[in-house]
Amino acid sequence: QQAEELLQSIPGKSGEWYFLAGSIAYRKGWLDEAGQNFRLAVQMEPNNMEYRQALNQLTQQQRGYAQAGGTSMCEVCASLYCANACCQCMGGGC
Repeated sequence: QQAEELLQSIPGKSGEWYFLAGSIAYRKGWLDEAGQNFRLAVQMEPNNMEYRQALNQLTQQQRGYAQAGGTSMCEVCASLYCANACCQCMGGGC
């Protein structure tokens, strides 16, 4: 909640802003909103591999939902755990 409030207080919206907004939405389970924000981040900074990787991971996850018709809570939790671990390894604070 605090991260989201802080992010919303920033006046300019850069690729990093959209990436962080996407990360927050992802952690909340709002995958459509996360995808929109990740896509905007990639459009603004197409050479940023971190942004591309987040979008690709989300896209693959959403394809998996469509094919499997859903996912178990264990898989959702495992995905969030992995995303958080990756974020921490890259020095992020998400």
